Amino acid sequence: MDLTQIRYFLALARTLNFTRAAEACHVTQPALTKSIARLEAELGGTLILRERALTQLTELGRTMLPLLQQAHDAAERARAHAAGLRDPAPAPLRVGFAPEAAPEPFAPLFAEIADRLPLLQLTLTEAAPAALCNALLQGQIDAAILPSTAPLPDRMNRWALYEDTIDALVPDTGEDGPLTRERLGEHTLVQRNGPCALERWLAPAQARHHESQTEGQAYAMVRARLGIGAVPGRAPTPPGLARRPLEGAPPETLLLVAVAGRPHAPAADLFLKAARARAWA
Repeated sequence: MDLTQIRYFLALARTLNFTRAAEACHVTQPALTKSIARLEAELGGTLILRERALTQLTELGRTMLPLLQQAHDAAERARAHAAGLRDPAPAPLRVGFAPEAAPEPFAPLFAEIADRLPLLQLTLTEAAPAALCNALLQGQIDAAILPSTAPLPDRMNRWALYEDTIDALVPDTGEDGPLTRERLGEHTLVQRNGPCALERWLAPAQARHHESQTEGQAYAMVRARLGIGAVPGRAPTPPGLARRPLEGAPPETLLLVAVAGRPHAPAADLFLKAARARAWA
């Protein structure tokens, strides 16, 4: 018994017409008839009863139909799986970072995932926490790294990863030491993709802003002494700039966030599990 015989029999069982079954299988009618006869010989009985214009399955044919259909379907699944192994599909992973979260600590984790998923397609975005929560709910990203102070919808799962600080990013003038909140209020803040992370320590009347859409634009504004920015403690210091801690500011807990109850693609599932299991400290 081979798959060709099974395929011919299934076509004949559907059409109950030798001519149409042969056309559906793209073979001649004699070839299909001979293949059915060989299948009947192997199974030890007649599968098709042919009486003039009437063609129907015998009792043996009706009994064998679901079994042969299962064999055919299993072979098709095996063929599709083998094709997938030869030409695997891309593995997209989309992660959003709030301005308070540095992507650098995640680089080794992304490298490990890329080793396990050679066709990994990684997309990193940065936005304010509220925008990232909306992107999660809309299915535009798979996971987000957010500060614990960000308000989260009830539908979100959240896991604490590690603590980090937020430093002021300033021109490199040689001045160092902590920046007091009073001195912070004297500066214009450079916003990037949402409110500056330093803004929470200022009174509303003190919060003056410049806005940028990219990291490079924000750094250029700070270098030009138009304002100061914010940089996570685990992020590198950009060339030509310096960082100063904020006096009295406690460290921030960073959360891994994903939509509760939503099934994830392989890359996203691997990222969520690996990030939760990692010893971040």
